[in-house]
Amino acid sequence: MKRFSKVGAVALAFVLAAGLSVSQGVAADKVLFILDWAHYAGHTGFFNALESGFFNRAGMDVTIQRGYGSGDTIKKIAAKKGDFGAADTGTLVVARNKGAMVKSLGVLYNNAPHSVYALKSSGIDSVKALEGKTYGDAAGGSTAALFPALATLHGVKKWNFVNYAPIAKYAALLSKSVDFICTYADVAEGMKRTAVKRGDELIELRWSDNGLQFHGNGIVAHDDTISQRADLARRFVNAVFQGVADAIGNPPVAVQRFLKNAPALNPDIISKDWKTTMSLAYTLETRKIGVGRLSEKKMKSTIDIVSKYMKIPRRAKVEEIYAPQFLKKHLP
Repeated sequence: MKRFSKVGAVALAFVLAAGLSVSQGVAADKVLFILDWAHYAGHTGFFNALESGFFNRAGMDVTIQRGYGSGDTIKKIAAKKGDFGAADTGTLVVARNKGAMVKSLGVLYNNAPHSVYALKSSGIDSVKALEGKTYGDAAGGSTAALFPALATLHGVKKWNFVNYAPIAKYAALLSKSVDFICTYADVAEGMKRTAVKRGDELIELRWSDNGLQFHGNGIVAHDDTISQRADLARRFVNAVFQGVADAIGNPPVAVQRFLKNAPALNPDIISKDWKTTMSLAYTLETRKIGVGRLSEKKMKSTIDIVSKYMKIPRRAKVEEIYAPQFLKKHLP
């Protein structure tokens, strides 16, 4: 017995000396985290959690996989082809109504980043001016899924939709193959610069400034993960938002950690786009309650807005969309 205790003590000392938690020394949970899109600045906090060791110290071996739109990510989580996902809350409301057994554990974008972008030369200067125009977007993304809500709100009844791969829609706009696209505000810096170089100007019509305010992307999980693997859900979502809060508190370091996983992207553009993400994530509300957390009132408002303009017959209850019990208060 004494010999066993000494061996155990030596093993424990090794684990601690290596900077690992006891749970990590035993076995880390392998986790597949599917993003909403190809890498962009809004993912900075997630990769900060990975590279700074928040996942590792919480006993998880996390693989982050690129996504192909919020709708596609939600489908994969619903089919249990991934453990957790990053997906738009409005798209989640729609998917839940269609039977997807997926909920949000916390919301990165307290204010949605959804925006319409057009070149000034197109003459588009309002949402109403989108009537009859050609709209380019990725069919599986949250902006394409929810654009009808913005259109309905402003009485826009007709547009020509062209489906593009996630990255291709930006080139389509800048080459004037389409009149407008919809995307997130924190991926716009590169388009702005290119438009200026071509003697034009990028027009932004932020949805939240045009009567459609709702929560943006959050962390989603299958109902079974929430009920049957609650400890894993708790560790994951808290590690994620520890990473986000830390990235808000120290942007330069967090951006470098992100770029380690996306070396082809422009550091200056990512820095400016991450600043936009921070303004959407670290709001007056989240400064009080913590990054990623939200009030039941605001989630109810999100559900109501999406249900109304997407003409969903039954409005889901907050508890069908959001599982708030795991996320602690995290601040920069």
